[in-house]
Amino acid sequence: MSILAVLALLLTVPMAQAQSNDKYFEQGLYIEEGWNLIPYGEGLEIEGLQEEHLLGAYVYRAGSGDYLDILENEYQLDQLVDAYGLIPIWIYSDASYSARVEVDIREVDEALRDAEFVFVEGWNYYVLTPQMNPGYDGMHFNIHQNKYGSVIDDMYMWEDGEWEYIYDEFLEWESYNDDGGFILPVLINYDERFTPTMSEDLSVPAFPY
Repeated sequence: MSILAVLALLLTVPMAQAQSNDKYFEQGLYIEEGWNLIPYGEGLEIEGLQEEHLLGAYVYRAGSGDYLDILENEYQLDQLVDAYGLIPIWIYSDASYSARVEVDIREVDEALRDAEFVFVEGWNYYVLTPQMNPGYDGMHFNIHQNKYGSVIDDMYMWEDGEWEYIYDEFLEWESYNDDGGFILPVLINYDERFTPTMSEDLSVPAFPY
């Protein structure tokens, strides 16, 4: 099963139906009562988040191995976004409801170009995007491949109050060069430190015929 099918089944996200063009799309986001892992960063806007139900919000800092209370440290959250471009946020809600993520893919492109960080050995949170597929048009943000192969041991998504293993689906998605639009916060276990790399196709346009 492809990672897009996993998303459709587990997250009930109507990705293809919601996508409006190749530079902008919307994605359903269902907030459950309890803990939720949501995407955040440049080019992402969360619409419909009900702050009156928000009891806590935290970001994991892999370098120090602790959680930052972003309701009390908004400035440090901005610093993390500047470095990583995209980060998942844990939020605790006392109610369930529907929201959505509005994605400006051009801003995400730029955020990943500017990102300067290292995945540490062990557990790291990040956000999967279309730019991480080798088939993405014009660029590829590599989060796990060095000259010897993948440095990822495991990958999980948070669904229905528990971790769902999706590393095999991620590799399948990559192999099909599928750059379909989706945004997914994930937890990744790296077997060594890894600096993500950006490659871009700067080919001169072809002749008209």
